[in-house]
Amino acid sequence: IDTRTAAAFGAAHVKDSFSLVPKRLSNVGWVADYSKPILLVVEDLEALDFAVRNLLRLGLDNIVGYLRGGVEAWYNEGYPLAKAGLVTVHDLKKMVDSKEKIRILDVRRENEWMEGHIEGSIRIYLGHVPEQVDQLPRDLPIVVVCKTGNRSSFGASVLLRAGFDQVYNCLGGIDAWIKSGYPLTRTG
Repeated sequence: IDTRTAAAFGAAHVKDSFSLVPKRLSNVGWVADYSKPILLVVEDLEALDFAVRNLLRLGLDNIVGYLRGGVEAWYNEGYPLAKAGLVTVHDLKKMVDSKEKIRILDVRRENEWMEGHIEGSIRIYLGHVPEQVDQLPRDLPIVVVCKTGNRSSFGASVLLRAGFDQVYNCLGGIDAWIKSGYPLTRTG
């Protein structure tokens, strides 16, 4: 479980890690295997303490350690890294305007979706993504969107673990989309 920022996770992470920023750590319940050991990747010891306490509250007590020295220590030892694609809302707007063949996956709650979403996007609630990956095309790039880019980072990490290779997290999410003056569409 990698608790670093969405941008840090996207740039370089241990393959098959889940991206869960500290305030979203409880979402691990959607993918947790209570029988498997957990290794944490954290920014600092304060984040480690927070993560351990919260995982224990969820009954995830098979925490075997943390990556001492972080991702830098990992790649300095020559171990392989993975990355997730990162796009800004400006990149995504260009993709949409140029009618690039992509699938935009919105992982927000239904009420958030109803308030406004990017035209042409589909919604699968974040907690359902692990069980509904078969509903997504494997032949198109998938851009995952949420409110700010944190839930979508987790969604992107789920898709990467499921073998999707063209996955992008939209940094800043719908909040940044709105602040940039880009339009949303509403559903009845």
